[in-house]
Amino acid sequence: MRILMMSPACPIPAQTGGLVRIERILSGLAQYHSITFVAPFEPSEKYSLQELTQQLPGNAVLVPTARPTAIRKFRSVLSIYPYHVSLYNEPKIASIVSRLLETEQYSLIYLHFLYTLSYIPRAVQIPVVVDQQNVDRVYWMRKASSPGGRIAWRLAAGLNLYKTIWFENRILHRVSGYVSVSELDRKKTMVYASSRVPYFLVAPNGVDCQYHRQRFSHANGRHIVLGFFGSLDLALNQDAARILCCDILPLVRAQSPDHDFSVLLIGRNPPASIQRLAANDPSIRVTGTVEDVRPFLEQVDVLVLPLREGAGTKLRTLEAMATGLPIVGTPLAFEGIDGLVDGLTALVAKDVHMFVSAILGLVQKPETRSAIGMNARCLVEQKFSWQSITERLAADLNDHFAK
Repeated sequence: MRILMMSPACPIPAQTGGLVRIERILSGLAQYHSITFVAPFEPSEKYSLQELTQQLPGNAVLVPTARPTAIRKFRSVLSIYPYHVSLYNEPKIASIVSRLLETEQYSLIYLHFLYTLSYIPRAVQIPVVVDQQNVDRVYWMRKASSPGGRIAWRLAAGLNLYKTIWFENRILHRVSGYVSVSELDRKKTMVYASSRVPYFLVAPNGVDCQYHRQRFSHANGRHIVLGFFGSLDLALNQDAARILCCDILPLVRAQSPDHDFSVLLIGRNPPASIQRLAANDPSIRVTGTVEDVRPFLEQVDVLVLPLREGAGTKLRTLEAMATGLPIVGTPLAFEGIDGLVDGLTALVAKDVHMFVSAILGLVQKPETRSAIGMNARCLVEQKFSWQSITERLAADLNDHFAK
């Protein structure tokens, strides 16, 4: 089957969870189908167009674009269209897509994120599948109601929620199928889309279990490293990192004075506000952008994910689980991870005091810490291998859309 696949960004280098998913879905489906991949890319000194094209499977069409300016972002907020639809509106890409559709015959158009639908001419009759990564309206609803957000940001998110619902409802007739990252997201999408969209598939986020190997268990010592793992240029991760450093860390220190606690924040592009946390407390370290996160995950004893915003399955959570790390997180941190059991493969905490209690329990019982980490690794191996995920998705697409 010939597939035209579109993404709002080039997935090389895959520095975020969203880009990892795009790269893995592309690479996996390219083993079974012929794919033309279209995406913008920002020219850089590190990667040339030729190098990027060679690293991508199939026929890659990369379109040079400029990084969105602050003015463009502001205009996108004020647009009548949803923020990301306006922000990623690239007439050059739409023109290239139109030419490809005129000169080539495709069985399916596969979109990463709903807002790339704006690249497709309205008259096109080819089935369109949307890999949504998260349910957009749920994502914006949570941002609008986040207790950690400023009032202005919450109001802007609330306005964008209504724009997103309006936009998606208008274009549902053009969508033949959704690909969700979990059964939970599939059901949420079906609530509003099942009357007009015929197919709802599931392709979970996955992990390369050969790359993220299970680490050796740490010995029971006095020094305990609490870790956080996630892109620190995202507000939702900045909020979680501050909760760990400012709310959770002082309490675990007060309740367990026999242990020496430190924090390791693993994530790219930390803003000045996060760097100040380390400047004010030498026991807090911030890695910044790193080529390989594995050596840093090796230093962590307990991963702490007090997320209050977001939607979809957190790929970084799965990667940490693959290393055998015991994780304490909010329900949002584990959302969509089918098969996860509180107390067996992770510990779920809903407020700061529950986080402190769970962390201290793991500190005082290293055997429990080790068992939860091993169970997490086993779950990832059984259900979240990229190879099995993309093989199943390729078969589902073939069953529903091959002519």
